[in-house]
Amino acid sequence: MDDQKTKQPVQSLNTSSNNNDTQVNTNVPPNPVDMAKNSVPPSFTSRFGNFSSSSSAAQPKQKDPHKENWEFLKANLGEGRVKENESMSNHTTFRIGGPAEFYFEAESIDDFIKAITVCRQDKFLKDPEDVTEEDKDRLAEIEKQKSKSAPPKPSTSPYGLGRSPFGSKLGTKKESHYFLPCFILGGGSNILVSDRGIKGLTIKVKASKINFGGEIVEAYAGTLTGFLLQKVLDSGLTGMEFLDGVPGTIGGAVFNNAKAFFLGNFLKNPKSISEIIYDFTVITKEGKVLTRNVSDYEWGLTHNNISENGDIILVVRLKLHKGVSKEAELYLKEYNAIRRQKPYMRHPSAGSIFRNPDGFSAGKLIDECGLKGEKRGGAQISEEHGNILINLGNAKAVEVRELIDLAKEKVSQKFNINLQEEIRYIGDYRSDAEISFLKEKNSEKNDQLDSENGNQDQ
Repeated sequence: MDDQKTKQPVQSLNTSSNNNDTQVNTNVPPNPVDMAKNSVPPSFTSRFGNFSSSSSAAQPKQKDPHKENWEFLKANLGEGRVKENESMSNHTTFRIGGPAEFYFEAESIDDFIKAITVCRQDKFLKDPEDVTEEDKDRLAEIEKQKSKSAPPKPSTSPYGLGRSPFGSKLGTKKESHYFLPCFILGGGSNILVSDRGIKGLTIKVKASKINFGGEIVEAYAGTLTGFLLQKVLDSGLTGMEFLDGVPGTIGGAVFNNAKAFFLGNFLKNPKSISEIIYDFTVITKEGKVLTRNVSDYEWGLTHNNISENGDIILVVRLKLHKGVSKEAELYLKEYNAIRRQKPYMRHPSAGSIFRNPDGFSAGKLIDECGLKGEKRGGAQISEEHGNILINLGNAKAVEVRELIDLAKEKVSQKFNINLQEEIRYIGDYRSDAEISFLKEKNSEKNDQLDSENGNQDQ
C-alpha cells in the first residue's frame, strides 16, 4: 500500500494516458523520492533524530497504558503485592462492585505512605480514553440526548474516582504522563462501587494498631471502629460508645464525621466523632506528614473538607476519659442483641442510604411512599427499614441506583423534600454514550496516526 502511494506521482509524470500503448518519457528527471530510497539505507540517524525509509518501522507502536502502569507499580510496590482486576465485591459491605484496575493492601503506615507517594509521581501513562477539554461540548450534546429517566450522573470525575473514605481524588494530568488516580478503601461501608469498577490504584488500608497514653487513644486509620471501641471499654475509658454499630474503620469514621442517631437514654445529645478527636496525622498533597487539629477543617453533618485540602488520614488520636458508664454498657448489650435480630442485617448492605432531612426520618418518608420491599434485580429496599437497601444476591450497582433514584423521585413528589445520599458513588459511572464516544474518538485518533505514519514513509 505504501509503495503504491510512492509510485503514483512518478507514473503521473512519466506516462501518457492518450492511448493504451503507454510510452515512458525518458527525458523526465528522476523522481526525488526514488532517488532518496535508492541512496538512503533502510534506517539512519542524523542530528535531527532517527529515521526509517520502511513503513514497518515508521513509528514505535503506542504503549499500552494499563500494562506500563502495571509494571511500574509492581517495580515500586513489590512483585506479588499489587493485583490487577481485583473484584471490589469482595471488599465492600454491599458485596457489589466491578474490578479495581490495580489493588494494593497497605499492611503498615509505611506501606500506606509509600503507595500514596508512588501514585503521586508523574510517571504514569495517560489513559487513552480520558476526556479532553475539546470533548466537553460533544459530551454535553450526548447528555442532552439521553433519556430523562436515566439515572443522574454522580458527582465524580469521568472515572468516578470521587472522594475516598479518607483521602483526596488524584489523577492530575501532567503533559504525556500523569499522577495515577488512587482510591483509599477502608472497611468498604457507605460506598457503592460501579459495576465497571475503579480506574487507577485502590489502596486497602489494613494498617491497624492501638496505643494508649492516659486518656489519649491513638489508632491507625485501618483499625476497625468496633474493635477499637471494645478495646477502649476494656481499658476503662469512656466517651466513644456512640460509635457502636458504625461499620468500617476509624479513618473512614473521621472522613464521614460519624455521628450517633440511635443512642438510647445514656447520651442526651447526639455526638459526632469530631467532638472527641484530639488530633490526627495526615499526608498532604505535597507529600508531607503533618499533625492536624480539628480546627484546621470544616465539619458538616456527615462530612468534612479534609479531602478538598488534599490530605489523607494516617493516624487518629481521640480524647476520652476514665470510667465506663454501667448504663452505657447495658444499652450497648441490649442494642446489639436487637440489631442482630433485624432481618435486613442478614443481607449485605452499605448502611443508611440517605441523610435524614432536618426534622424528618428518611426511612419513614420512604415508607410512607409505599416503597418498602421494592425490588430491582437482586437489590431491594428493606421491608423493615426504608433507608436500608440490601443485596439479595448478585445485585448490581445499576440496580441499586435505580432504587435510589426511585426513592428520591417519590419522596420529592409527595413531600417536596429532596433526599441527599449518605453513601458515595465510587468507580467508573460513565454512561454508555460516553464510552461509545470515547471509543470512536480513539479509533479516529489511531487512524490519524496510521495516516501520519504512511505520509512519513513516502
